[in-house]
Amino acid sequence: MRASLWFWGLAGLQLYFFYPSNWTLLFIFVSSAVLARLLRYFVLDKWQHQVPTDGSWWVVITGTSSGFGQLGALRLASRGINVVATVRRESDGEALLKRAASDAIRQRIHVVLMDVASVASVKEARDQVAAKLQQANGLLVGVINNAGYSVSGRLEAVPLGKWKKEYDVNVFGVVAVTQAFLPLLKSAAKQGASPRVVFVSSVVGSAAMAETAPYSSSKFAVQAIADNARVELRRYGIKTVVIQPGAFKTEFFGRLVKDFQLKDAEEGEELLDPAMVREVHAEFEQKNEVLAKLALSFPPGDPVAEAMELSVLTKMPESKIFVGYDTGLYKLLSLAPDEIGDLLTWAIMTLPFGPFMRSIILGKGNNSTATATATPSPAVESNKKDE
Repeated sequence: MRASLWFWGLAGLQLYFFYPSNWTLLFIFVSSAVLARLLRYFVLDKWQHQVPTDGSWWVVITGTSSGFGQLGALRLASRGINVVATVRRESDGEALLKRAASDAIRQRIHVVLMDVASVASVKEARDQVAAKLQQANGLLVGVINNAGYSVSGRLEAVPLGKWKKEYDVNVFGVVAVTQAFLPLLKSAAKQGASPRVVFVSSVVGSAAMAETAPYSSSKFAVQAIADNARVELRRYGIKTVVIQPGAFKTEFFGRLVKDFQLKDAEEGEELLDPAMVREVHAEFEQKNEVLAKLALSFPPGDPVAEAMELSVLTKMPESKIFVGYDTGLYKLLSLAPDEIGDLLTWAIMTLPFGPFMRSIILGKGNNSTATATATPSPAVESNKKDE
């Protein structure tokens, strides 16, 4: 048994048997944490910058074709901010504009084509934004790194090529976008604004879940990048915020598609054991219907859009914002000894798919497949995340 578990156990016994007065310290700690949360909710989150009525504030949001990015773009535009909404296809931009509730909101959304995995595309988009700012005499007060890509599956079953695609978008794409727009943010800070760089990560970026190694590891990397940026950019007056959403009902989850056949040759495919891959594939096929039904029960992503708004407008934003009913579980996993965390992870990844829970989730005698499909496979891949 690992030393960490012994440490927690011995520490608890000592606190109980030898230092009963320290429960007072525990009460002070817990009550202080509760009071700090109440202060944040009722005071600090309400203390926001006034958005100029002249339309001089601009925010860039990547990945706005659907999900969190689309909701965030519409929400910030409704607050009077000009939003540069990046998408990879013109049709996605047209769909975003159609969702605007009014012409005023629609006029504040400026669609720009950009692929975060392409340096040339990021540079071209940055130049377009710089031209728009110069023409409108505007200030770039925020960059929200939201676009992403998801590959999930067992470590032994995901070819190396898919790992590289994951990192090209989720890690190197985030770095490229941040680097490209920093000069514009610094310029805004010199003119008295309080610019923000926002990273939309995930709860699995603080506590990895089994069978999500490519995605989880990329989000851990984003967290490390954000932690560094928070210190490095402070000298310029630029604040950094990380949003860590839990499970929400977005197109991102529904777009997960089975990619087992590997129609196109993938780098590293020859390193995998074909027999093992077939075995894992059969196991994941059994989980598909349950996951599809669970996906329909997730709440909509509006709280994440609200977190984007707070990240940009709050005068004293939190450095990390956890959003979602399941985030408490991931906080527990990140703090618990490895043995306990592994046990909880095993339970989460195993119990819902057993015969008893499967019958409850799907309903007895219900063999129909849910509308929103979420099919994990040895290598489960979604399109670039527009959350």
